[in-house]
Amino acid sequence: EAGELRLLQARPVTTLHPLDEAMITPPGEPRRLYYDFNVASEATTTSPFTCLDLAVYSDMSLAFLGLAGARIPTDPEQVFFNGQTRQYINMSHAFRLVGPRWFASQLEMVDVYLAAILRGDDCDAARYKSARLPSGLSFGSVWGLLRQMPMWRQYQLGSRWERAPLETKAEYISEARRSSEALKALEERGVTSAGFESFYAELLAAVYPVLELEMAVMQVIIPVFKALDTARVKGRTAQEREEADALCGGFEEDPLMQMNMQMYDLAHLLPPSVWAEYGEEGLPALTGRILANVAGRKSDLPAPFVGAWVSFMREYGWDGADQLFVSSPRYADSPHLLVSKLRHNSSGGIRNPADILKERVANRRRVMRAQEERGGRGSGGLFARCAGANLEKRNLHLDHLMWIRNAPKLRMARVTAAFRSALLAAQADLLAAGRLEAEGDVFHVSVQQLDAAIKESSFDLRAAVTPNRATYARAKSAKSCPMLIDSRGRILKPNLVEGEPGALVGAAISPGVASGRVRVCTCSTDPIAPGEVLVAIVTDPAWTPMFAGASAVVLQIGGALQHGALCAREYGKPAVSGIDVMASLKTGMQVTVDGNTGIVRIDESLRRSFSRRLSDRDLQGVEA
Repeated sequence: EAGELRLLQARPVTTLHPLDEAMITPPGEPRRLYYDFNVASEATTTSPFTCLDLAVYSDMSLAFLGLAGARIPTDPEQVFFNGQTRQYINMSHAFRLVGPRWFASQLEMVDVYLAAILRGDDCDAARYKSARLPSGLSFGSVWGLLRQMPMWRQYQLGSRWERAPLETKAEYISEARRSSEALKALEERGVTSAGFESFYAELLAAVYPVLELEMAVMQVIIPVFKALDTARVKGRTAQEREEADALCGGFEEDPLMQMNMQMYDLAHLLPPSVWAEYGEEGLPALTGRILANVAGRKSDLPAPFVGAWVSFMREYGWDGADQLFVSSPRYADSPHLLVSKLRHNSSGGIRNPADILKERVANRRRVMRAQEERGGRGSGGLFARCAGANLEKRNLHLDHLMWIRNAPKLRMARVTAAFRSALLAAQADLLAAGRLEAEGDVFHVSVQQLDAAIKESSFDLRAAVTPNRATYARAKSAKSCPMLIDSRGRILKPNLVEGEPGALVGAAISPGVASGRVRVCTCSTDPIAPGEVLVAIVTDPAWTPMFAGASAVVLQIGGALQHGALCAREYGKPAVSGIDVMASLKTGMQVTVDGNTGIVRIDESLRRSFSRRLSDRDLQGVEA
């Protein structure tokens, strides 16, 4: 109008990622910045939580922090809060205490991509820093919260791991056995008249003593791992970097590797002719055939395979995708998931992970011995003797403690699966009674609502489900899952820098060079052919079988301590993280992944001269 452009309406951009209404600020008001930390933290997921997922996960987190019975706020004005389908930290409040660069330095080991965003121009602390901290937050309130947490107890346990690793390891193994037996007994007994809330508290109590030991050992192994990763990246010589990399892997008691070795063995007990008979679309039929053999209705599969299947399900039936989501299927209730994972391992071109682990263990121990000898063990004066003693202590930790790193999440996954099993039984009864409309509805109510519905037949469970199911469906339809998003829907990204055409630069997280066709995967059950390059936003332990046949791995999210890097090194796969994979890579592209330099080269004719990648400033202390 008259040469002027008039804005008639202002709405936040929520088509890529729908924000909760309570998280949105009106136009013109100061924006808040939210950090969705579960993308890279323990949950390691881009999936939204159902109502029950969020409640169960929150209660688990609080219980293991010594805050059982506490409640996470739902007000976005608080520093930490539960949204409708995600958990967030209000970074606007956090920036009043420390700046984004401090957060970047602390988070780099977990996720270099997030660290790059925090260092970038999008993350302007002056723009996002709140004017004041939320009411009720003070030094006194924070101190009161810290006093409830068993920090001194954790320190004592960590010191015990440090001083007497072998004795504490024996205690831990004994406690882990006792915990597993207690958990199994609760699963077999099921829910009592006290209800689901009480049953879940019992499950958490059964594993708390062993999880307490697992969390305490992190005080010992994380500093060791950080020192090795620094040497791996910044070592002055090639030998120093290579030796550090050798020491970062090869831990034979790792429960995750033990599970995947058994999965490989199980896959190869099924004859190649059977796998050839069923394509990707035929996996449901193959699953039915396996179950018929297990039940004794058929006997057309090898008996050793059937027996090993039963044993694997007994030991690992609790595993599945999104391990800490109670709504997520498990092998025990959705066996086709296991068949899909077995297929990843069935190809003749995939190496036995037991052989890979054996090589990694031998290489690590060779380096340990060589470093002890160079350290002047027992000779060369006081300094040399001290250096040798420190190396012996570090090597003791590598041999006997580092393997525990994956144990906490797997234990939490077992608790979640046990609770899920009881919920599915209750759901079947509620469906039969017509009180729920569809399978999965039980995950759209709170534990308290479920208990109330079971005790009182007049409770309208369908009415409780409807709004939560709609909220979840909206979140599920989101096109992205940003780590940092502001209250007007602006998704923060790392700095855009000019680069060599066809080259994407990230962080080198596992050494080696390999080429292959890209396979972009969005979940751990997606198909991937041997030799393809696994490309994903983030991975967790459920993705591990996919690493077996991949030629290389490219991730958006992940640092040296995140699952993708740890798993890639165990399998000897080149890996790079910190690349905006969904914007830069497509299934079918031919790429070369250089895990030594952090460069991914697109070997296609269609290339970009500009790409969103990590700048030299972002990569300081990360790039090899």
